[in-house]
Amino acid sequence: MNNFFHADAFLNLYDVSRETIERLTIYSRILISCNKKTNIISESTESSIWLRHFADSAKLYNLLEEIDKKSDNQKNVCDIGTGGGFPGLVLAIMNKEKKLKLKFSLIDSNKKKINFLKTVLSEVDLDVQLINERAEKIKQKQDIILSRAVAPLTEFFHFTNDMLKKNTIFILPKGKTWEKEINELKKKWHYKVNIVTNNKIIDNSGGVTLVFKEIKKK
Repeated sequence: MNNFFHADAFLNLYDVSRETIERLTIYSRILISCNKKTNIISESTESSIWLRHFADSAKLYNLLEEIDKKSDNQKNVCDIGTGGGFPGLVLAIMNKEKKLKLKFSLIDSNKKKINFLKTVLSEVDLDVQLINERAEKIKQKQDIILSRAVAPLTEFFHFTNDMLKKNTIFILPKGKTWEKEINELKKKWHYKVNIVTNNKIIDNSGGVTLVFKEIKKK
């Protein structure tokens, strides 16, 4: 599947415009070019960017759509440990076309990766805030927090605690060990969680996306 999942497959799966595909194509070219000097993604995944990084990020967009439908207010969306821009930059590119009421921020402590993201943003003409800082030092309250494989849930909830407000929502893709992480999380946190099964075209590893609401420390 990896060798055959490219731009056309992404377009068919997510029904985006050709303009969005063009922005993602520019993104992928810059990513491959910069990856030779800066370790942004694993070299082994360069041939499967459209599946492993773009499609895997884009699967979260329908969850953002569901949140957007329930509110008339703009939402701050924060991607913690964004690295090469996954999932936040992919979602922001999709949103340039679809125009949900979302304002994106990408956080990463690695300055080289932030500089890479600046280059991509300039080339795809996108207004996204970049923050070169460790997440635990961020105090600004967020409406929606995203993160892809940054830390176990208990640790993640701890270092994002200052960013939470009453209605903050976490959208967190997790691998097949997610149930073990949930069991640990229950000991220290109150929350409601919706477990979204991944589309097997994108991921058949047993991973899920966890959507947390009403988050509060015990």
